[in-house]
Amino acid sequence: MKAISLSELIKENIFLANEKIVTDEIVDSITTMIEEMPSANTDKCVKDSTTIVRKIFYHYDDLSKLIFEIGLKLDDEEKFEEAIFHYRFSIMLQPNPKAYNNLAVIFASLDQMDDAIRTLNEGSLIFPNDSNIIENLEALNS
Repeated sequence: MKAISLSELIKENIFLANEKIVTDEIVDSITTMIEEMPSANTDKCVKDSTTIVRKIFYHYDDLSKLIFEIGLKLDDEEKFEEAIFHYRFSIMLQPNPKAYNNLAVIFASLDQMDDAIRTLNEGSLIFPNDSNIIENLEALNS
């Protein structure tokens, strides 16, 4: 697998996902902030992370949708671990029945049935009438 730099990852998965034009200066600034984050000082790390997230997503109206779309792209590319992260992040920001279903499908495809069932159960608490969640949960429980 080819190694990818942090700035390339930011450009590819965050900025270009919403077709925004981003200068190398902005990417370099964010990359520098991430690389300089002290791993030992948790409070400073959280503060710096918050600053980075605000800087990255300052112009996005619907962050959850963007993160979900990145998850879809990664899912299509069979980059399941990364897709799982993005679907979970999307759910954390704004629960979405499609994210719960897609996350459960990935878990099932990886033979992580307990995680798939747990994900669908969580989704069914928030979206009790979603037919896809209900059908997938019934299929996994049979």
